[in-house]
Amino acid sequence: SGVGGGRGRCVEAGRGTSRFLGRAREIKELEAWLGQRLPITIVGTAGIGKSRLAEELCARWSGESAVAAMANERDEAGCIAKIARALDLAGATEADVTRALAARGQMVLWLDDADHAIEFVASFVEDLRVHAPEVRLLVTSRERLRLRHERLLVLEPLSSEHGADSEAYALLEDRLAAQTGVVLDEERKLALLR
Repeated sequence: SGVGGGRGRCVEAGRGTSRFLGRAREIKELEAWLGQRLPITIVGTAGIGKSRLAEELCARWSGESAVAAMANERDEAGCIAKIARALDLAGATEADVTRALAARGQMVLWLDDADHAIEFVASFVEDLRVHAPEVRLLVTSRERLRLRHERLLVLEPLSSEHGADSEAYALLEDRLAAQTGVVLDEERKLALLR
C-alpha cells in the first residue's frame, strides 16, 4: 500500500539493464500521485526515458504491479489481449479484466507506449477509476489521455548543465559501457565534451 518494496512483474525483458540516473524530483512527485489513486500519464518524446522512469516507479511500489506493452496496438481487442496477458488472464474480455483488477485491489497497472490506442486507453482508464478504484493506473505515451482527473508529468531531457558531472553524461557513459564495453577515461571524456 505504498512505495518501498518493489514486488510484481513490471520489468520487461531487456529493460532495467542500466542504473537509474537522476529524476529524483519526478520520482518523488509520481510516488505522491500514486497515493492519490488518480491516473498518471508520463508524456514525452520517444527515447526520453518515460518507460525507464515508470519501471523505476513500479520497482519502488510495495504492492503488486504489472506492465502491458501497448506499442503498436491500435484496436480495443489487441489492447485488451495485451492487458489480459500482463495479468495472466489470457483470453479474458474487458469485463473479465475489470473484475479481476477490482478483486486484486491495490496494485499498479502500467500501460506502456499507449500512443496508438490513446482513445481506447483513456476510456479503459476512466472505466477502471469507477470499477476498480484501488488500482493505480500508470500510462506512458507521447500524448496525454485528456481525462479530468489525470495527473500529467511532461518528461524533459536529463540535465547536461554540469558537463561530465551531469546526469545526461552519466547515462551516456552507462549506455556506452553496456553496449560496447568501452569505459571512458578522463581524456576520452574531455574529447566528447568538446
